[in-house]
Amino acid sequence: MSPLRSRLVVLAAAAASAFLALRPATRAERALELALTPLRALSELARPVGLVRSSSVRAAERATAAELEHELEARRALGRGERRFVLPDEERLLAGRDFVLGEVVGRVGDDADRLEVRLIGARTPKQEGLAPGMPVAVGNHYVGRIQAVLGELVRVDLVTRSDGFVGARLEGVSGPARLVVGGVLPRARRDAERLLAVHNPEFESHLGELSGAEVRVADDLSASPWAELAAGFRLGRAVVLPSTRGEPSLGVRADPDFAGGLFQVALLRPAGRRAGPAGIEVDPLEDPHWTAATALSSGDPSGMREGVVLDAGALRGVRPGAAVVAGARLVGRIGAVRPLASCARLLGDPGLSLPVLAQVEGLERPVILGWLVALGRADGPHGEPRALFHWQRGWPAGLGEAQESEPARARLYTGAGAAGVPPWLFVGEAQLPRQAGARVIEVELPVDPRQLAHVRVRCSQPAGEPEVAP
Repeated sequence: MSPLRSRLVVLAAAAASAFLALRPATRAERALELALTPLRALSELARPVGLVRSSSVRAAERATAAELEHELEARRALGRGERRFVLPDEERLLAGRDFVLGEVVGRVGDDADRLEVRLIGARTPKQEGLAPGMPVAVGNHYVGRIQAVLGELVRVDLVTRSDGFVGARLEGVSGPARLVVGGVLPRARRDAERLLAVHNPEFESHLGELSGAEVRVADDLSASPWAELAAGFRLGRAVVLPSTRGEPSLGVRADPDFAGGLFQVALLRPAGRRAGPAGIEVDPLEDPHWTAATALSSGDPSGMREGVVLDAGALRGVRPGAAVVAGARLVGRIGAVRPLASCARLLGDPGLSLPVLAQVEGLERPVILGWLVALGRADGPHGEPRALFHWQRGWPAGLGEAQESEPARARLYTGAGAAGVPPWLFVGEAQLPRQAGARVIEVELPVDPRQLAHVRVRCSQPAGEPEVAP
């Protein structure tokens, strides 16, 4: 091609880009993206930066491969531990019931009080004998009921919904004490604490005597055919609140973190309702919904952001929010997606959010941290890669408050609830302060994500199957 024609092609591409920037057109943008992809790939391959970084890249990837088997076994052990504590440990709550374990996929749209749950194992809710109205629990705690069964998913309404009413009794008080629990108290009546609302209480004791009493589900106060399954499960403890009208009122302090701490749940059904043998679970790290990707360049020229452009895009099933992993380690999540490329937001990218649980030294039970939000990059004393995260929930009540001056050493893993991010991916290690309330924690990353050239990305269909770009 003559120099004149080359200049004309470049000018035409520049003019088209400028026009689309002023007047976006989806089809035209996609066509231009596809047309310029070969030029972009050639320019990336020609960059000498890869040669400069090649030794550090090889070192980072060797370190990741060396720890793979250990980290795979650690995540399996964490998964077994989390699921063990999803089941109740009180004998009276085990009798006459079967428990189907489910993983929270996410919330339904903007409705924070309705969950979508996928069963653990290759069976559908119908095969497991699940039906609307059946209760849902975490450990000994009642959290809601099945609202609908939708193909492979179950939709769950939490007790925090305004219509999530359930009959209950107060235990350990003089005389009968019955009430209905459901919804959340208005902020004006509960200060900053999120409490379950109490309706139509009936009790003979003085109101002050009810403070701290245990609140449990009562089956005789519900018309649901599955009410007996929920009977005896714990709702929380009664809290006596002052009233603006001069009369105190009741609320319930629930133990589960309904806002961001529900990762795994147990769906209750009558014993013997399963149709056929149990399903076989497939580790999401070993299923075919992954595609290999190579880092091409930094994803954002700003020094405040942290990302990398990958050579995998929508045509390979990559979607925003999908996990980016190296071995069993999470290194980031997908941000913007183009047909043939995508931008990965690494763990040090401000605003990146993750559901996280911790394996704390000295504690058998995994600790749910809730959702952490990245604040940016930090460096250790010798330049080790670290990332700062905002921890809104703080240390849970009842876990070693006597040692408040000593932080808890913990290994952090992903929890459930983020679309495209499997649970139990290793994030890093941290010292967790043993105080309630919002905190900033520094996470020691096992490897610098910026030094990885080859990763895997979670995709929406098995790798190798064609998909039409959206």
